[in-house]
Parts: sequence; structure tokens; C-alpha cells
Amino acid sequence: MNLERYPILDHHRLDGKPVVPFALMAEWFGHGALHENPGLVLHGFDDLRVLKGIRLDKKKKLVRMMAGKASKNGSAY
Repeated sequence: MNLERYPILDHHRLDGKPVVPFALMAEWFGHGALHENPGLVLHGFDDLRVLKGIRLDKKKKLVRMMAGKASKNGSAY
């Protein structure tokens, strides 16, 4: 991930450094969950928060998203 490939990130800055917006991270999490659990529908997120954001600098950043299989919780997964 870098500014050349994702120029929109240049418009999201903290302390002058470009950062990945929380909304974009949430979208990635949702896509990852759906990819790993085909046929299910994403209902939403509970207790989602950023502990440390993704700050971009001159170097490329590798961002890895991992998701596991859904587990049943009552009538939902």
C-alpha cells in the first residue's frame, strides 16, 4: 500500500502523515469476513476500534487481513 497506488490516502493525514481511514479498514474487515464465510451476510461490527492506525511513509506498507470461520451465536453467526 502506498500513495502512488491509493492517491486518495494523501487527503487523510494526522500530524502531516498520510493514514488509512477507519472506514476503509472496516470495509476491508467486512470483505475479509465475507470472503472467508461465503453465503453469509455481514450484519455489522461490535466493539470495533483502532488501537494503532496505519501510517504511511515513503516505504510501501504490507497490510495483511486475516479472517476465520464464523461461529454460531444464538440465531446469528
